[in-house]
Amino acid sequence: MVLELTSSKFLDLPPELLLLVLGQLDEADLCALGCTCKDLNALVFPYFFDQYGPKGSLRGWISCYSPPKHGLRAIRCCLSIKNIKSIQYHFSQDIGTLVGEVKELHAIVKRLEVKDLELCLTDPGRWVADDFGRTASSLSVLTTSEWTKLYTGLLTTSLTRGCKRVELSGGHEFFRCLRKLERKPKASIGARSSREPAPRYFDESSSTAQRRSREIPDLAHVGRKLEAPNPKLEKLTLASDMLLSNTMFLDWTIQVFSWCAPTLTHLELQCCAISSETWHYFFSEINLPSLYHFRVANEEAMVQLSDILPFLSRHPSIRTLLLLDGIYLPPSPSSLLPKPILPSLEQVVAYPVYLQWLLRDKNQCPELKEITLLTGFWHGLSRPTSYRLVDKALETLLLPRSHKLDTIGLRLTQAYCGLDAWLQSHIDNFAAGVHNAQSSLFVTSKHILPRFVHTKHLRIDSMSYVDIIGSSDSQFSSRTQTGPSRLELVARFAGSFPNLEYLELLDTSTNADSFRPRVVDAIRQHCPQVKKLKFGRAAAIHIDQYGQSGSGNVVNVG
Repeated sequence: MVLELTSSKFLDLPPELLLLVLGQLDEADLCALGCTCKDLNALVFPYFFDQYGPKGSLRGWISCYSPPKHGLRAIRCCLSIKNIKSIQYHFSQDIGTLVGEVKELHAIVKRLEVKDLELCLTDPGRWVADDFGRTASSLSVLTTSEWTKLYTGLLTTSLTRGCKRVELSGGHEFFRCLRKLERKPKASIGARSSREPAPRYFDESSSTAQRRSREIPDLAHVGRKLEAPNPKLEKLTLASDMLLSNTMFLDWTIQVFSWCAPTLTHLELQCCAISSETWHYFFSEINLPSLYHFRVANEEAMVQLSDILPFLSRHPSIRTLLLLDGIYLPPSPSSLLPKPILPSLEQVVAYPVYLQWLLRDKNQCPELKEITLLTGFWHGLSRPTSYRLVDKALETLLLPRSHKLDTIGLRLTQAYCGLDAWLQSHIDNFAAGVHNAQSSLFVTSKHILPRFVHTKHLRIDSMSYVDIIGSSDSQFSSRTQTGPSRLELVARFAGSFPNLEYLELLDTSTNADSFRPRVVDAIRQHCPQVKKLKFGRAAAIHIDQYGQSGSGNVVNVG
C-alpha cells in the first residue's frame, strides 16, 4: 500500500497545534517567522506581544522599562501597527544592545508617526564600575562622534515625522565614559585610528559676538547638515546634560530650537550640572515666539541672572513660569529689573526668594493671577526655607502694588520645625499667640492674609509626601502637643482669607475616606466661607451638600 503525501499550509493547522508550534519558538524565531508573509505576520506578532510584550503595542502605546530583547524589532516588523501615539523607552545598559535599540527605534519612527516620545539613557556608572575591563573592550567599538550621529539621527527623524511632545533624559554618564575611553592609549582599548578633538565653543579668547556669528557646523562629527524638517513639536523637556554639555550635541540642540521655534509652546529644563558658560550661550541663541510655559528645575544653580533676564525679556508670551531651582540669585540682586518683563504672566511656581526678585518692580507681571510658594530645601540654603521668607514673599505681592490673585498655593514641608507656629501667626484670633516666643517671630506678618481679598482658591500641598494635615511639629521634636491640632490650625489659617471659596488639601497620606468628616467639620467651624473642598486624591465636594459630621452624600464637582 502506497501512502499518498499531500501538502498543507502551516496556517491550516488546528489552532491548538499552531499555538503549540509557536510556543516552541524563541523571540528571534518568532520575529523571523512573522516576516515571511502577511498572514503569518498577522498571526505571529500579536502572539509575540502577548507573550513577551510590550503589551500595548497593537494599541499604539509603547512603554518599556525592561523590554524584551527583540521587542522593538517585532514592533518595527508588525504590519498591524499603523501608528504610535506614545513611546516611553528606557534603553539598555549593555552597549551592544543599546546601539541596536537606537537603530530599531529609528526605523520605527521613520515608518510610523509618533506623537509622544520619552527616551531615557540609563546611568551606566554601576556596570562600568563593576566590570570596567569588559565594558571598555565593548565600548571601544563606538566613538563619541558615531554615537552622536546615531542618537541625533533618531531624534531628528522623530521631529520630521511630526512628534509633538519629546522628553529626553540621561546619557551624561554614558557619554562621559565614551570620551574617557577615546582618550585612552590605543593599546588599552584596542587599536583605533586617532581622531581630531572636537572644537571648543567656549574658548576664553573668543567673544560672544564671534560665537553668535558662527554658523552651526555641518555636524561633521554627526553627518551631513540636515534639511530643516516641517516641525510640529509643541512640548520639549530637556533632562539630559549630554544634549547641552557636549559641543557636538549642543550644535544639534540649538539647531532643533531653530527648527521648532514656530510651534514650541512648552519648554522644561531639568539638567544636573551644566556650566554657566553653556547656559550663557544657550539662552543667548534661542528665541521661541510661541513659548507660554517655561520651567527651570536644574539641580545646580548655574544659570546667571544676567543670562535668564534677557531670555525672559525676549519672551513676553510666557504665561506660566516655574522657577523651581537652578538660577543663582546673589545675596543682593539688583534692586530693579532693567524694564518690566513678562506682561502676560498669569501663573508662577517658585521659591520665595525667586518670587521676591521677580516682583521687585511694582509694574511687574500685571496679569498675575496665581502663585505657588515652595518651601523645603533650596540650593542657597543648607536647611529648609524658613517660613519667614514665605511671609516676605506674600508681603511683596501686596506692597506697593496689589496683585489680584485668584489662587494661592503653598507647598509646605515638615522638615523645618516651626510650621505650627507659622500657621498660628496667621490665624485671625492671634492674641493668645502674640506672647509666645516662637510665634512672636512672625508678628509683623500677622495681618497679611486678610488683605488678599481677591483670593478665592487656596491650595495647600506637601513638598515631600509627608502628611501635613494629620501630623504636628511635636511628632518631629521632643515636645508634647499641647495646642490646637494641625488640622485645626490649617482650617483657621484658611479662614483668614476673607473671600475664600475653594480649599484644596493635597498630598496627604491620611486616608481620605476616614478623615474627611473631621476635615469637613473643621472647615465648617473655622472657615465657613469655604464652599468647595478637595481632600487628598478624592474628588472635590460641596460643603453645604455634605451631611453633618460627615454623614450624607458626597457631591463630586469638576
